[in-house]
Amino acid sequence: MFKHSLRFSSLWVSGCVALAAFTSSTYAADELEPVFVSASRSTSIAESLPVGQLIIDRQTIEQSSATTLPDLLSEFGGVHTLKINADSNAGANVDLLGFGSTAGQNTLILLDGQRITPSDLSSVDFSAIPLNAIERIEILPASGSVLYGLGAAGGSINIVTREKYKTGSKIEVGGGSYQSRYGAVDGAVTTGQLSAFIAASAARADGYRDNSNSTLNNVFGNVRFQSNAATIYLSTVVKQQDLRLPGALPFNATDTSLRDDPTAASTPNNWSEDNNVTVLPGMSLSLTDQLTLITDGSIGRREQSFFYDDYFGGDFTSYTETQTDTYSVTPRLQWKVATGFLRHNLVAGVDLRNADYTSRIAHTEQTFDVPIHVVNMTQREHSHYVLDVIGITEKFSSTLGYRMSSVRTDGTDQYNAGAPAPTGSTDTQASPASQRLDTEQWQVGVRYFVTEVFDLFASVEESGRVANVNEIFEQKYDSGTATNFSTFDVLNAQNGRTYSTGANWRMAEQYSTLLFWQGDYDNEIIFNPASFENTNSDPTRRKGVSLNTRWQLDKTTWLTLAGSFQNATFRSGQYEGSNAPVVPEKTFFARFDWQLTSWVDLALAHTYVGSKYFENDQSNQFGQRIPSYRYTDVIARGHWRNLYGSLGVYNLEDKNNFDFGVSGASGNYNGYPLPDRHFRASVGMTF
Repeated sequence: MFKHSLRFSSLWVSGCVALAAFTSSTYAADELEPVFVSASRSTSIAESLPVGQLIIDRQTIEQSSATTLPDLLSEFGGVHTLKINADSNAGANVDLLGFGSTAGQNTLILLDGQRITPSDLSSVDFSAIPLNAIERIEILPASGSVLYGLGAAGGSINIVTREKYKTGSKIEVGGGSYQSRYGAVDGAVTTGQLSAFIAASAARADGYRDNSNSTLNNVFGNVRFQSNAATIYLSTVVKQQDLRLPGALPFNATDTSLRDDPTAASTPNNWSEDNNVTVLPGMSLSLTDQLTLITDGSIGRREQSFFYDDYFGGDFTSYTETQTDTYSVTPRLQWKVATGFLRHNLVAGVDLRNADYTSRIAHTEQTFDVPIHVVNMTQREHSHYVLDVIGITEKFSSTLGYRMSSVRTDGTDQYNAGAPAPTGSTDTQASPASQRLDTEQWQVGVRYFVTEVFDLFASVEESGRVANVNEIFEQKYDSGTATNFSTFDVLNAQNGRTYSTGANWRMAEQYSTLLFWQGDYDNEIIFNPASFENTNSDPTRRKGVSLNTRWQLDKTTWLTLAGSFQNATFRSGQYEGSNAPVVPEKTFFARFDWQLTSWVDLALAHTYVGSKYFENDQSNQFGQRIPSYRYTDVIARGHWRNLYGSLGVYNLEDKNNFDFGVSGASGNYNGYPLPDRHFRASVGMTF
């Protein structure tokens, strides 16, 4: 957008530093209004940005009927959790603003302001973050590109851990349908300036479907030391998961398994393993009453393995192992500065992120020592940004932000033509690839408090995204020559501009958020099932409205309502006017919470997800859609002294639903069934 963007943004940052230094001795800290602009645990960017922020506080988390983070997030309008695995949140992608199957790459997930969205197509390790470690969750629809960076086209979700934990420990066991069972322990201590928490859990399940058994082990640690001038904190996330992959079930003239035998598996031998360790250290140092230096970082390793069998009578099997090493350093400065009658709350920083990826592709696990391909890729990102929330009057503020990101990707492929391979297969070595992409993100917005409990907001935000390592290296088939070949696809950077406006209001024990949005996106990075490759799509548009409201009806009852209407279409090109696949037009959620006695609570929740077009039906000519579905959950919880327990029945109506499907020829399609009626129970004790 800006011809001299790098020089412009560098001058802006330099000017802000000089301005802070000049004014810090002129204005006392108590003369500045406390409008927060950090994303640390103690302050919230969501308090000041001109967006339809949704804050899930501790009380809401405890009252929710959800047992996992994806289920909790899907209780809010404008948020949809796309599930492929029937009774596991492995592979769940949280979708803001309707990105469908690419939601995981367009909704940025953070833990205490540090991104935990993987650098490949893996899913976020939601299961490794225990709900009782969370203080609040900040959902920022259509926002986060300036503060957090690439991959926030739909918005960002920041999971904020507790600032101080109550000293004690807990043990919990549970189980339910499909031979599921789990155990969890945690402990916390807070003494003086130190607060620490550690949790471990193990879960096993046979699964709703054949070949859907899973093993999941998690460890989460969080420690925080706070003095008068400095705060040091460290989070650790460890996950080990073994997951069987039952595959999609067909619905066609000769096979109706999706409807009549939803527990079956189409890929009875496929499986995956996923091991991940991420460490996120950080430090906050108060340089003056007005100036704070925050330095966060992360280091992680993810090791994955996959086996895919051949189900067409040949030996075209594939075994792959990948290793991804990531690290980042993200220092930033925060100022509270007054210039005349203007009050600036400003943050400026630099993000450095690196990812090293190695993939070894073999015919089988037994021939892994002689791989067919060894793929090495690196991605290096450098970004710098500045965001200023300007208080113009007591009721009116404006927000200006700008970020410049540069990403360099390099890839090499070592192909061994003599390695064991499927009979009759052909392949080639991908030519080395190198690419540098520069993208700009910016935000302009205003917020006006009509009263202390009612405010209006409007914002325009430019977002960006670059292809990740899994989207660049591809193995393809040339139908003209009937040969396979490998390549590094150099894709353009995706960019989008989203307009949002709405209102927040609170009356007594009720609070609500109304949000309207429209976003235009160019070069959107998608997977095309027809050509079986990743590509830049024709221009798209997403627009919609969402409403979230929560009422405390009296001392013992609460009502939560959330819903959205949204539409995703192609603006031009081959599919102009058609709807984008896998985006539900309507979603609705309602929950009634009732405190029956001082020690028993009851929750009744109902979810509706509207119909959507199948994946691979960009033209909307398939003639069928993924059907709408609804389900009801009932959960009872009780506690007595240091004992507690819960019992939940899910999908009370016992509906046969599926959330994701791919269209084929002649009215045939495949889908991934969701579980039938099932239950979960747990008991625990606190110490």
